[in-house]
Amino acid sequence: MHPYQKLLVWQRANALARDIYGTTASWRDQNLTAQLRRAVTSVPANIVEGAGSVTQSQFARYLGFALASAHETHNHIDFAHEVGYLENRDHDRYGAEIVAIKKMLTALLRTVKQNDASRTLAAKRSTTSTRRTPA
Repeated sequence: MHPYQKLLVWQRANALARDIYGTTASWRDQNLTAQLRRAVTSVPANIVEGAGSVTQSQFARYLGFALASAHETHNHIDFAHEVGYLENRDHDRYGAEIVAIKKMLTALLRTVKQNDASRTLAAKRSTTSTRRTPA
C-alpha cells in the first residue's frame, strides 16, 4: 500500500477535479457536464484505488486506468472548448494541467512496472539459488 496523499500526481489530479467541478456547475449541457466530471474524478480515484492495492502489478493496473481517464478528460476539455463552454483561458489552463498529469502518470506507471519487474526477477533468483542440486 502506498500513501496516496503524498503523491504529487494525486494532489494535482484531485485539485483539477475540484476546479472542473466548479467550472461545470453552470453548464446547461448536463451530458457533457456529467461525462467530464466522471472522467476527471476517475483520475484521482483510480490512483487511490491502485495505491491501496497489495501488489505492484495491481497498482500499475489502476495507474493505467487513471491514465486512460486522463486522456478522456483531455478530450472532454477540448470538446467543451470547441462547443463554447470553456473560454480560451480555462481551456489552456486545464489542458496544460491534464498534459502534466498524464506525463506524471506515465512516469509513475513506468517506475512501478520497473519495480515490479525487478522484484519478480529478484524473487526468481532467490528461489533458484535456494534449490539444491543433486550430488
